[in-house]
Amino acid sequence: MVADNYNLTHAQALLKEEPLEKVSSYAEEWVKSSPHSLDALQFCGMISVKKNNLQKALDYFKRAVLQKPTEVSCHINLSNVYLALGQNIEALMHLHQALRIQPLHAEAYNNIGRLLYKQRRIEEAILNFEKALRIDPDYWEAHYNLAHSFALQNQINRAATHYQEVIRLFPLHPVAHFNLGLAYLDEENYIEAEKHLSTALTLKEDNFEALKQLGQVYVMLGRINEALQTYEKALSLSPTAADIHHNLAILYLRNEDRTKAFFHFKEALSLDPTNDTAKHMIMALSHTQTTAAPLPYITQLFDQYADYYDEHLKNKLRYQVPHLLRNAIGQGLGNNPTAGRVLDLGCGTGLCGIFFRDLALELIGIDLSPKMLKKAKALGAYEKLFRSDLNEYLSQEQLEPFNLIIAGDVLVYSGALHQIFKNVAQALAPQGKFGFTTEHLETGTYYLQPTGRFAHSSQYIRQLAEENHFTIELEESIVPREHEGVAIQGQLYVLKKHLKQGD
Repeated sequence: MVADNYNLTHAQALLKEEPLEKVSSYAEEWVKSSPHSLDALQFCGMISVKKNNLQKALDYFKRAVLQKPTEVSCHINLSNVYLALGQNIEALMHLHQALRIQPLHAEAYNNIGRLLYKQRRIEEAILNFEKALRIDPDYWEAHYNLAHSFALQNQINRAATHYQEVIRLFPLHPVAHFNLGLAYLDEENYIEAEKHLSTALTLKEDNFEALKQLGQVYVMLGRINEALQTYEKALSLSPTAADIHHNLAILYLRNEDRTKAFFHFKEALSLDPTNDTAKHMIMALSHTQTTAAPLPYITQLFDQYADYYDEHLKNKLRYQVPHLLRNAIGQGLGNNPTAGRVLDLGCGTGLCGIFFRDLALELIGIDLSPKMLKKAKALGAYEKLFRSDLNEYLSQEQLEPFNLIIAGDVLVYSGALHQIFKNVAQALAPQGKFGFTTEHLETGTYYLQPTGRFAHSSQYIRQLAEENHFTIELEESIVPREHEGVAIQGQLYVLKKHLKQGD
C-alpha cells in the first residue's frame, strides 16, 4: 500500500466495508509506516479490542498516551482496556487524568460510574452517572447505566424513567426494552410490560428470558392461549427449563388438557425434585391419594391467580360461596345483628370478607398468598390481615377467641381435617360458630380429585363435628361454582361449638 493511503478516514471506511482481518492488516501496516501517528496507534488499539486482544490493545493505547499525554481520548481508551482487564486502579487513574485535562467530560464520569458499579459501590456510581448526564443529558449510555443502578436498588420507578430515556435516544435497544418490560411487570402494569417485552423479542427473537417474562404477563392478563404459545416457544429454546414445564403444566390443567398437564408436571419434577406443586398434581392426575395439598403449592397457585381471581370466579366459574355462606350465617343469628369477632380462613382477595363486614365487630383474615392479601388489604374490609397457614395461626397460644370462623372454599385443599377441626374448636368462644363449604363425596372420608382439590363426605364431616363437640346447625347441598359449565356439587355447613359435659 502507498503511504498516502494511510489515514483515519480511509481506515474507518475500510472498517465498514471489509472483513476485520483485512482491516487489521491495514492498521498494522499503517502503524509500521507511521509509528508516531496518534491516529494509527489509536486505530490499532481499537482493532485489537474488536479482536479481543486486550494486551495488544493496551500496548497501542499506552504508546498513544506517550505520544500525546494531553489527549483525553487516549486516557479514556486506555482506561477502558484496564477496566476490561480488571485492573481498576490503573483504569481509575487514567479517568481522573482525563478529567484533569477536561473537567466536563461526560464519558469519563460515566466510566468512573461503571467502575464503581462493578465494585458494588452503587451510591457512588449513581453520583457519577448523574454528573455525566448533567454534562450531556442525551448521553444514552449514562441513562442505561443509571437505570441498572436504580434497578439494583429496587427503585423501579426511577429505573423505568431512565430506560425510557434510553429508548427515546436509542429506539432499537433490545436490553432497554426488556428491562423496561421487567420494571412494568414488577409494577403490575401488564399492558406496558407486554409492549416492551414484545419489542425486545422483535429485536431478538431467541431471547429466552423475554419469552419467559412475556408468558407471565399473558398469564396475568388472563390471555391463556397466548401464554401457552409463548411458553412453548421458550421451551423450544431451553427444553430443560423446569419452571417453563411447570408453568405449561398449570396452564394446560386450567385448559382441561390433563394429558399435556401430566406430561409437563412429570418433566418439571424430574428436573426439580423439590417441586411440591408437581408432586401434588401428579398424584391428583394419577388418582394417588394424599392427606393435604403442600403449602407451597397453595401459595404459588393463588399468587399466580391473584390478578384475575375475582373476575374469573364470578364470570367463568359463577362462584356462589360468599353470599351462600353469608345468608346461612345471617339466618342463624336471628335478631342478633352482629357475629362479634370474625376470622376469615383463607380469605384470598376478600370475597367472603366483604359479605361479613356488616356482621363483624372485628374482622381478621389469614391467607398463604402475599398477592391475595395485597388485594384483600385494598378492600379496606379487614381490621387485620396475616400471612399464615391456618393451622399455624389457629394453634397460637393466648389467641383471643372468635365468635365466628368462616372457611369459604378453603377445606378443599386439605384431605384430612382432624387437625383443622380441633384447632377451630380451640379458637372459638363458647357457642361460637364455624361456617364452611366442601365439595361433595358420596362415600368414604375424603378424596383427592384430578383438579388437585379434595372432596369430603357428609359422614366424615359429621364424625369430625361430634369428635370436636360441635352441633350441626345447618347442612345443605349447594353448587359452590361451575367447572367448564358443569355444576360442582358441594355442601355448606354451620356448626356451633357446645360445652363439653362437666364444663
